[in-house]
Amino acid sequence: VKNIPKQTFYGCDKMNRIAFSDELLYIGEKAFKGCQSLKELNIPNAVAYISPDSLDGCVSLESIQVAENNICYCSQDGVLYNKDRSIIFKFPEKKTLYEFIIPETVQSINDSSFSNNEYIKSVICNHPLHSFKKNVFNGTSHISNCVLTLDEKADMESLWNLGYYIVCNKQLSAETHSYGYEL
Repeated sequence: VKNIPKQTFYGCDKMNRIAFSDELLYIGEKAFKGCQSLKELNIPNAVAYISPDSLDGCVSLESIQVAENNICYCSQDGVLYNKDRSIIFKFPEKKTLYEFIIPETVQSINDSSFSNNEYIKSVICNHPLHSFKKNVFNGTSHISNCVLTLDEKADMESLWNLGYYIVCNKQLSAETHSYGYEL
């Protein structure tokens, strides 16, 4: 199998593990969405594309591992990044890390990267980001400390998305107290 097309395993809530062929190249939109029992995902070397929403709703996902020789993606401590770690793609929904310090290499946080993680309480980025996509923290109601900044290269979409998160996100707890914000 070289491609996992759109919604292939959508809602397979009993599937707790899957083995990919080494030839797998493509993981399509919502390919594993709603796979509620999937605990770990191992991405082989050849994978060149993973749709940003392919793992949404994987509420038991604790870790994403990427083969060392993959040229497009990597993982560190179970978090999925692009190869040079400039983009966070997915912080697993069941990862039990309470404080996450975003690595200095990260310039962008992708759509829904931290969505639905019930454990994360603090996200700290000690450097400006270029891009902050939509729904980054959707469903993360336990965050009480979030320090993020945007740099002067950030686009209007990132400004809007961060502003929405700060001002309008009703899922934030009353204890949320710390934000960085620069343009």
